[in-house]
Amino acid sequence: MDQRLRLAFDLVEPLRIKPGRKVSLRRDFDSGSTGDLKSEVEAAARVSEGLSLLVD
Repeated sequence: MDQRLRLAFDLVEPLRIKPGRKVSLRRDFDSGSTGDLKSEVEAAARVSEGLSLLVD
């Protein structure tokens, strides 16, 4: 799979909801969640990767 598609899929997949389902952000999503990121260094690398893909 194209690197850009894989990155987008990995970011969006945990946030997807089923069509027709009512959503309450307060109830359904943890605002403090960092996903699979364990450190600020890892997060910075992910942001840098995303930005470089957007520039392309």
